[in-house]
Amino acid sequence: MKVYLLFSTMMLAGVMAAGQDLAKTSGPFGFECGMTREQVIALVGKDGVTNSHDNHDILEVKTPPKPNKAFDHFYLVFSPRSGLVKLIASGVTIQTGDTGAELKEVYEAVVKAVTAKYGSTDKIINSCTGNDYECSNPDFYMMSLEDKNRKLMTFWFLKEHPINSVVSIMVEAKSLNMREGWVSVAYEFEGFHEYASAKEKASDETY
Repeated sequence: MKVYLLFSTMMLAGVMAAGQDLAKTSGPFGFECGMTREQVIALVGKDGVTNSHDNHDILEVKTPPKPNKAFDHFYLVFSPRSGLVKLIASGVTIQTGDTGAELKEVYEAVVKAVTAKYGSTDKIINSCTGNDYECSNPDFYMMSLEDKNRKLMTFWFLKEHPINSVVSIMVEAKSLNMREGWVSVAYEFEGFHEYASAKEKASDETY
């Protein structure tokens, strides 16, 4: 279960400090492209593994080598050929009001921290597809996010010039319910495209 908390100014400062610390390390949260499942388990310890999943390609851990108190679960995707190819960090639960102000504040802090390490963003999606009243009324922000009528996402595309083998990053604000949300950040490493293509091909061959 997610940790329920009110994201205070002190906690927000912690996000920024943690983001600055990450800039001094190589891979995100201390994970490296190409790591094997066994290497990750040895690194975080068996107690750090939350769920091994039925899918052997996925490993869920709760404590990364470089912890960040803004995130409490980490999902790692492994290619049988290339090792670690994707990492998704799931943020702690943020209590917020109708306008989503607290959630947006944390989202912006994460974007700023990632930008400090990986450079300027390449694409921002801040859109609402609900009716005009819903989209223009700030008090309906969390409702539209909960209803999947609103998106708040930032992307970095680094394929031409990977940093620590990271080829793309996505930060997204998500709704848990009308009063709570969280921020996730996903990293795709070199080798992920080939892995995803192989999985799709294998799925297509079942028809």
